[in-house]
Amino acid sequence: MPIKAAVYVRISRDSQGEGLGVARQLQACRDMAAAKGWEIDDAWILNENDVSAVKSPRPLFERLLKGMESGQVQAVLAFKVDRLMRRLDDMVRLWDVAKRRNVLVTTVSGELDLTTPTGRSNAMLWGVLAAIEIENLRDRLERKALQSVNAGRNANGGSRPFGWDSTRTQHVLEEAEIIRDAAARLIDGESLTSVAKDLNRRGIRTAGWTDRLRKAEQELAEQRKSDPDAGPLQLPPVIPWDVRKLSDVLSNERHAGRVEHRGKVVLGPDGQPVKAQWEPILEPDVFDRLQAAIAARRQVSDAWTGERRHLLSGTLLRCGFEGCGQRLLPDQQTGGAYAYRHRGHVSRNRDHVDRIVLAAVIKRADENPIEVTSWERAERADLSVEIERVERQLSNLEDQFLQHGGDAARLARMTATLDAQLQTLKAERLDMLEFETGVRWASFDMSEMLAESASLLPNDDPNKSQAIEEQRSAIRMYVQRIVIHPTKMRGNRFDESSVKIVWRDVNRLRWRATVEA
Repeated sequence: MPIKAAVYVRISRDSQGEGLGVARQLQACRDMAAAKGWEIDDAWILNENDVSAVKSPRPLFERLLKGMESGQVQAVLAFKVDRLMRRLDDMVRLWDVAKRRNVLVTTVSGELDLTTPTGRSNAMLWGVLAAIEIENLRDRLERKALQSVNAGRNANGGSRPFGWDSTRTQHVLEEAEIIRDAAARLIDGESLTSVAKDLNRRGIRTAGWTDRLRKAEQELAEQRKSDPDAGPLQLPPVIPWDVRKLSDVLSNERHAGRVEHRGKVVLGPDGQPVKAQWEPILEPDVFDRLQAAIAARRQVSDAWTGERRHLLSGTLLRCGFEGCGQRLLPDQQTGGAYAYRHRGHVSRNRDHVDRIVLAAVIKRADENPIEVTSWERAERADLSVEIERVERQLSNLEDQFLQHGGDAARLARMTATLDAQLQTLKAERLDMLEFETGVRWASFDMSEMLAESASLLPNDDPNKSQAIEEQRSAIRMYVQRIVIHPTKMRGNRFDESSVKIVWRDVNRLRWRATVEA
């Protein structure tokens, strides 16, 4: 009775989507099976095309191990060892099952043969060397990426961004026009929600959806070469636009002709952004105005009062995922509870994080009291003239509409634009004062406010918003930033060690309190 063999073929990246690499591997394995007198069952031809053996999940490799364990697979054929596995732990798992279940494992290239003691020893040695090579490969790729981005080119790999083709250097004209239109509407005061809903209504698809559709079309075309009746085309599930997805697409620095690496804009020796070797979709000044408009909509506040409801929203919280460092934003979960979240990297229960941070700040304040060395009257910031000008414009618009009438929708758009400008100017003025003094207003009792802080959680009560603002100011006195790292802890337990606070050295600073004129 012939030995039943499984064939495993894989290629890490199939940029053309044609599967030619795995087809060549499969034919070589068929030839070797025929030479050995092994029988290949078509159900056990495991083809993982366009899958990495280092980073990607490999469901067919897991199926192979289960087949070996159950006795359905008596032998395994692969073209080369690195097609079958690239990690030492995968080698150990394969060897363990093969040894216990007497499964023959071999490769066309002759690198691996678990049917002999020498072959098994060589396999373990190869596994160690492969792990070392992976680390060396990562280092080479990182150095190559840095060299590329410093020259204004793309780094290694990456999925196609919306607005760009697969080379990430040429515009997809229809998508680029959608980006320009969305940017103009947001700068004019329209909301992210409104723009996202309009894209869904018009049937505009995300870059990921269009790429999956193209791959499905290519796979169907390949099937129809051997089976003309294959089909119909299975459309991938639609991924709708939402506020976060739209914001992420429009915040891509690539659109302004800038190069990003690990979430940060690459700067040249002169401290200025490196000029990318592709034409921008948006002019840099337009892109910067767009980011200001998006940032103005990211402040999580009560819908009626406009006041903050989350203690740590803003710029304090940062994602600790390796190479990220982006802001964490409050996000309401399915059950109604809030979490501080950066999609795909980190998500932590808001109330747990607030309590941990407040407890740490109270302890820090007890150990390091702030001593105000001088009091002074606040000087009027230069931005006040500009703020007054915008306020007058708003007032004049409303007066003219009341006296002469006109297009209410147009008035609403103009008012929203001026409101956004006004809030940006006020935030800039406040940041200037905070930078100079280290506090928002030092007219409150620090010890009393921090002692009462525990009673303010959970902080969903709009009546507590003023106290929350005071808390935030107190926290900023002591805290430079808070980094939330990924954790392997699962279930209802909260991993407090994942919350890392970077403290200010208050003893090295001279504090002065500022009072309003």
